[in-house]
Amino acid sequence: MIWLIMALGCAEDVAKDKVAATVEEAPAAPAVKEEVPADLKVIPVDPARSSVSARGAKVTKTHDIVFPSLTGELQMSGSALVGVSVVVSLDALTTDSEKLAKHLKSDDFFDVSTFPEAKFTGKVGGDGNVTGEFSLRGKTKQLTFPAQMTIDDTTVQADAEFTINRQDFGVVYPGKPDDLIQDNVVIKVKLVGAR
Repeated sequence: MIWLIMALGCAEDVAKDKVAATVEEAPAAPAVKEEVPADLKVIPVDPARSSVSARGAKVTKTHDIVFPSLTGELQMSGSALVGVSVVVSLDALTTDSEKLAKHLKSDDFFDVSTFPEAKFTGKVGGDGNVTGEFSLRGKTKQLTFPAQMTIDDTTVQADAEFTINRQDFGVVYPGKPDDLIQDNVVIKVKLVGAR
């Protein structure tokens, strides 16, 4: 069966031509607390205009996963976006198959009964890269990835698309022997708030 799937072709490599996030161990808490800018403005993320999704693949098919339930904030200092945070409810995820959605919520994948949320909190650097801590399935790692910021008189928006290796976060289920799951997953984030 494996030779037949290989001969007929595989689902796309979802990580091809995508930027891979740098993944490192999360640093220990700093001994000295960082100063908060005096003009820091916290802007709530508008869930109706924001989105978080993922794209994964196995040998035979690609799946898009949407996380419709999210909260977060954008932090500005002056006219610059300096911080972002987002929390998504994993139990609310949707995909193209009800059976797959149920499986993704099980302990083979996200184990939502034990770890109901995924969280990211980061700082925006002057180079446009975002660096922060991402927590999923009880594992916290430091991620660095590029993002695009759009700021006008009424709106603040941060967009990012990058890949991570799911195994770095304890999502190790291999899939069926004749339909293995790719390790790399594309994460796509759009956070929008009213300035």
